[in-house]
Amino acid sequence: MTVPQASYPGGPIPYRDFNRLILTAGSPANPAKNSVLLLHGGGDSPGMNAALEGAVIGLGRLGWEPWAVLNGWSGLTDPLGQFVRVTQTQLNGIRLWPSSLPGTGVRHKSPIEKIAGVENPLEIALGHLAKFQGLIVMGGNGSGFVSETLVAQHSAKIVFIPATVDGDFLSTKTLGFDSAVDAGKKSLQALSATSMSCGKVMVVEIMGGASGALALGVAAAGGADYAIVPEVPIDLQQALYPRIQTALDLNKNFVIVVGESADWTNASGERFLEQGSKGLRPVARKIGEALAHTIQQECRVSTQHNAPLHQLRGADPVSSDILGGMVAGLRAAQLVSESKYNVIVPVDVVPSPTIPLVGFFTDGQSLIHQLYVGGLWQALYG
Repeated sequence: MTVPQASYPGGPIPYRDFNRLILTAGSPANPAKNSVLLLHGGGDSPGMNAALEGAVIGLGRLGWEPWAVLNGWSGLTDPLGQFVRVTQTQLNGIRLWPSSLPGTGVRHKSPIEKIAGVENPLEIALGHLAKFQGLIVMGGNGSGFVSETLVAQHSAKIVFIPATVDGDFLSTKTLGFDSAVDAGKKSLQALSATSMSCGKVMVVEIMGGASGALALGVAAAGGADYAIVPEVPIDLQQALYPRIQTALDLNKNFVIVVGESADWTNASGERFLEQGSKGLRPVARKIGEALAHTIQQECRVSTQHNAPLHQLRGADPVSSDILGGMVAGLRAAQLVSESKYNVIVPVDVVPSPTIPLVGFFTDGQSLIHQLYVGGLWQALYG
């Protein structure tokens, strides 16, 4: 069937109304030969919309037809397809909006994984991709691994733009990291003020997956008294408790930032771990609450746990993410027009050389180096 173009009475699509188009979206029977797909994958991130707008502007001016994939990888593995034609006029100004306009969908519904209720998701996705000249993906490590697999094993034509608040790429910045740090800093400063008022030790849990880059960034920018990150396992009794006691003796407040996958040992020598597919690992999503409880029990002080997690994903994009996203999107469009696929576009206002996509994620090069986070942590809290 033929898919209608994205439209809304009065011109450009208002904020948060884009997903309504899923009711009329589908897979075009015969898209133009110069059609290109654009996909937001994984967790949403400030700056994704800027990259989308930049890519749409660039593709349009170079004579290409951009199509947005709704709901991320889920839209690509839908047998009917969830695609909609988009133009510069419709998306004008979305670079200023947080999150992802077309939606990022559910990460585990990618074409290289089993999806309940969907037979042969890989064949479905490859069938859709065959109708288009290429795919521009904006996402983090999960989407990067999917993209690399599609390129290496199935000859897909993909240009990848790093976009994740985790900031866990070694070779390039990622869209959303600066915005998330800024939002986390503001939250931390407010919590520091109330910590001083109520006399509680504040434990602030920050997302970031297996990397402590975001947690450390928020801690440094927001002036936290201490940070616990996955890259630097610590003994609470030796490294943290004396600091807390010193602050309390001086009648000062104390704010701790903890990464969601941080690793620590309590006074009894126990680590807060869970069984994962590859053995024991730090418990994500519960680490902050557990740390606050442990400190309260072992230090006999009043604590408060806070977790401004997804507020960081939906933060207003700061200028660096807006400009970086626009430049990355424009550059991705240029690469498509030159048939230069299977590369990663570095996020930088001043364009840097592209990075080969194949091998970047499967070889672990994307994960931020332990010495990077560890070195900054040692400088601030060691």
